[in-house]
Amino acid sequence: MTTLPPSRWVRSSRSSLLLTAGVLGVLMVLLAPAGASLGQIPDSGAQRSEMLREQRLTNQLLAEAVGLLKEIRDAELRRDGAAGARGSGATSRPSRPGRP
Repeated sequence: MTTLPPSRWVRSSRSSLLLTAGVLGVLMVLLAPAGASLGQIPDSGAQRSEMLREQRLTNQLLAEAVGLLKEIRDAELRRDGAAGARGSGATSRPSRPGRP
């Protein structure tokens, strides 16, 4: 029987411990049962209907936002028109440049 010096014996035991832990870790991963998410079959019809419902809701919210912006624009135009009719024709706000 050969005996290892104490420093080599410590290294040998550490490496065998790491090797054993690695093998056990790999076995646990390979032998673990599949999770619930792996067994689910995607329902494309339900996904599509959910997506369409979300798009309709988004379109409705965007339409409401556009309506509010139009109301604000019309109120500003009425206010600027009334101020122009009362005054010397100069508006209190500088005109905004148009879109390029």
